[in-house]
Amino acid sequence: MKTYILILLIACISLAYPADKSTRKANDNVIFSVSAKEHFARPNGKLTLLFHLLPKDGYHINIENKPAMVVKLDSPSVAKLIGAPIVSALPKTVFLDDSKPASQVITLADSLSAGTITLHGTLMYYYCSEKEGWCSRFNQAFEIPVTIKPTKK
Repeated sequence: MKTYILILLIACISLAYPADKSTRKANDNVIFSVSAKEHFARPNGKLTLLFHLLPKDGYHINIENKPAMVVKLDSPSVAKLIGAPIVSALPKTVFLDDSKPASQVITLADSLSAGTITLHGTLMYYYCSEKEGWCSRFNQAFEIPVTIKPTKK
């Protein structure tokens, strides 16, 4: 019985604290959401992803690092990145202006059919603790449904 409880305890701890912190779904210090600027897209069309990052009190997103943010899409056959993410800094700082979303333009494959698809990817960014004086990289997984309209004839 003791062995069973010990195995159960180890399993719970490993689920709560994964070995690779970058694979966690959410950052406890940054509220994250993703949306699209456009309500729909067409095959071979462009779409702008908007990443909303709101650090909790005592934290900030550092955009001094090069690159400040990196977007990766899980299905390059469905969508491709155009350029790098666009971020805005607070005046006279290297901190993300969290009143404006970071954005990434993508182009969709011309082979897509009308309907809804879900884009999956990762946004990598750096966040810092002002009180404790440290910064860390975080890989935020995301998914967003996209409505594909038929190509105009």
